[in-house]
Amino acid sequence: MGYFEYLPHTADVRIRAVGSDLADLFDSALKGLCEVIYSEPISNQKLTIKTKINLTSIDSSALIIDFLSEVLLLMYKNKAVFPDIQISKLENNQITAELSGFHIDGFTEDIKAVTYHDAEIITNKENQLEVVITLDI
Repeated sequence: MGYFEYLPHTADVRIRAVGSDLADLFDSALKGLCEVIYSEPISNQKLTIKTKINLTSIDSSALIIDFLSEVLLLMYKNKAVFPDIQISKLENNQITAELSGFHIDGFTEDIKAVTYHDAEIITNKENQLEVVITLDI
């Protein structure tokens, strides 16, 4: 099971997402994004909104940033948080998935962008995938 953690940064928010495979990594990164933008407890929320997402990018590192950027756009557009993902297709450069979420009254943090800075998926010494995500706030 993957996880995420906050990393120190002077002006932005950085998280390190870790997963046992690419799908787990995407899930961990999504959970990290959701916690930054909405700091209230998410686990007890009833998921009442569903939306589909289909993206293609140049590689898996660009894909995870493009994916999080698209999710961020959907969050602002729908005034909602989407912490749950059901992936139907995930390849090195393509993802097709359904996001589930819930409406909120407001966001805890205003995220301007998900950046490509230092965003490279690597295999760590525990043989898990990890990526550092920088959020421009």
